[in-house]
Amino acid sequence: MQREQRPRERHSSKPDYAVEDKGVTFKQLNITTSIDSFDVSVIVYNLGKYIKDSVSVFIKRTLPNGIENYILNKKYPGIAFSDTLNIRIAVQGNLGIGDNSIDVIIDQENFTDEISEANNSVKRVFSIYNDDLVPVYPYEFGIVGVQGVTLKGSTLNPFAGLKTYLMQIDTTELFNSPLLTKTAITEKGGVIKWQPPITLRDSTVYYWRTAADTSVTNPLFKWSYSSFIYIDGSLPGWNQSHYYQFQKDKFADIYLDSTNRNFSFVGVNKKLQVQNVCLYSPAPYFYEWPLYRVKMNGVKLYDDGCAPLPGYSSLQIMVIDTLNGQPWGNAAVGTGGRFGSVAPCRASPDPFFEFPFKTAAGRKLIMDFLDSIPNGYYIMMQPRLCTSPGYGVNKSFITNWKSDTTIYGSNNSLYHKMYNLGFTMIDSFYKNRPMVFFAKKNIPTSAQQFVEADSTKILNAEFDFATYLYEGKITTNKIGPAKAWDQFK
Repeated sequence: MQREQRPRERHSSKPDYAVEDKGVTFKQLNITTSIDSFDVSVIVYNLGKYIKDSVSVFIKRTLPNGIENYILNKKYPGIAFSDTLNIRIAVQGNLGIGDNSIDVIIDQENFTDEISEANNSVKRVFSIYNDDLVPVYPYEFGIVGVQGVTLKGSTLNPFAGLKTYLMQIDTTELFNSPLLTKTAITEKGGVIKWQPPITLRDSTVYYWRTAADTSVTNPLFKWSYSSFIYIDGSLPGWNQSHYYQFQKDKFADIYLDSTNRNFSFVGVNKKLQVQNVCLYSPAPYFYEWPLYRVKMNGVKLYDDGCAPLPGYSSLQIMVIDTLNGQPWGNAAVGTGGRFGSVAPCRASPDPFFEFPFKTAAGRKLIMDFLDSIPNGYYIMMQPRLCTSPGYGVNKSFITNWKSDTTIYGSNNSLYHKMYNLGFTMIDSFYKNRPMVFFAKKNIPTSAQQFVEADSTKILNAEFDFATYLYEGKITTNKIGPAKAWDQFK
């Protein structure tokens, strides 16, 4: 600080620190992004009694986007008359372009008993200009409907002297296609205009960019970018329809694939947890329906099933969509369920399909259902078996399934369908035992199989699988300006 202590007659009983708008001055008359920092002087006055106690000075700078930077928070020895504080503040490049403000607060904590607190703070507004040329028209992502478009760039600094500016237009933001057209214009600060000598192609996105010519001092130009689409005869509007335009957006749970230029949802890993038992076996293995259950990521999807007693000779099939990781739902269709399955028995759609397999006709329904599942979808299959003499013991095994070839033809049975899906351990189903199978449809190498020794066992199986989120968000910049919107498509 530069201190000025001018002796004078004082009759005040308390100090009175003050800062004024005119006491905050800038060394640089024209602050632009061509400099990395600027200098500010702040004069702090004491209009009252001098005391030796220190006083705090707090200074913050607010950027055009509302972000606050704390520049100084420091205590200084008591001020007799006035002190001048000199500070240097970073421009912060393009973040600083626009209206900024500096707040100076003396004795922010109100530790000092003063004559008045009303003159302890001041806010000084100032502007930072861009010394480069930035695109202003057509508006970014605008729709142009007529030929002969005039591109307009602004120096933002109306006081800029004579300077050469560069403007280019192309159909790619890489600016390397045979259609690249460019110019150099020498003018003073203000609005720089250029009408490219090209015929615009209908429904084509054009990218254009501007920069100050710094080739003498720096051959790496500081380009500013924009784009528009030409739609012959269209009214003005807003449009995004090209890869490099979408790159300006913000994404949540969705991304733009740089390889195929398609939008994709973010991938996630899930876990299917299955516990299979043979129900109601003789004591001490009398397993009841709550032990027959399926979870996804630790959350119960369902337990038990829907096929009625006696027997429980049925096959439960869960189909999981590869894209969203959601199981197909089974809803009532007449007196049954979808695809000829047993009618669902829950208030909401069942996440599985259950088919009795005691008859050839029942097994044929399962075969047809398996054929209807799209390739690549995840399939989980498990038998629901009863082994209690009192409730009915399952007596339909793999030899019965194989015999269906006499009806449906060679190698055409439920056994062959499951075996060809990769469930080679289906041959183990010659007696009642817990079993669980999991695979991607028609990708046999993906098959995972679990088979227990006999009906006294409890089988626990887990299957990790990859899928995708099925919701996401794309946020563009603010759309407009517009007095009204006539249509959205």
